[in-house]
Amino acid sequence: YWTNFRGPRRDGKYEEANISTNWPAEGLDQVWRQPGGIGNASFVVADGKAYTIEQRRSQEVVAAYDMNNGHELWTQKWNAEYKDSTGDGPRATPTWDNGHIYALGATGELRCLDANSGAVIWGKNILSDNQAKNLQWAMAASPLIVDDKVIVLPGGTSGKSVVEYNKNNGAPVWRVLNDVQAYV
Repeated sequence: YWTNFRGPRRDGKYEEANISTNWPAEGLDQVWRQPGGIGNASFVVADGKAYTIEQRRSQEVVAAYDMNNGHELWTQKWNAEYKDSTGDGPRATPTWDNGHIYALGATGELRCLDANSGAVIWGKNILSDNQAKNLQWAMAASPLIVDDKVIVLPGGTSGKSVVEYNKNNGAPVWRVLNDVQAYV
């Protein structure tokens, strides 16, 4: 249900079930606890799994966790390490769509992964692919799925600020605008 940054419509509204507002004074019972890597991405949830992207040592890692017990189900990683004064690690929450995870790392690495196994379906660096420079505090905009396309914001000049790739194979569909990327 919670398949995108800030929910299914990206508006921060949860409407799947009623939420209790009368919590016990001692707090809620902990269901599970799992250590994870560093970063600023949140989770998306689908099909009983929670997905996120983390920094583990010198690698960015997309991880899938079992919602029932917190066990790590799979990881997919690549060499990339982002550090700065505002916080280390990836920032962009992954997106789940039709059995795939679309994850964007802090240094521009975009991966389409099989949501059940973590296998790479396709990948590319959106910064080098669009002759763009990383933002001062790294890539932070979550991939957006529209129909059969994934939209990302590399911020490349020369008509490559907003880019749409085919979500199934990563082929470029269109590139537009000349604006430098911003945090949106």
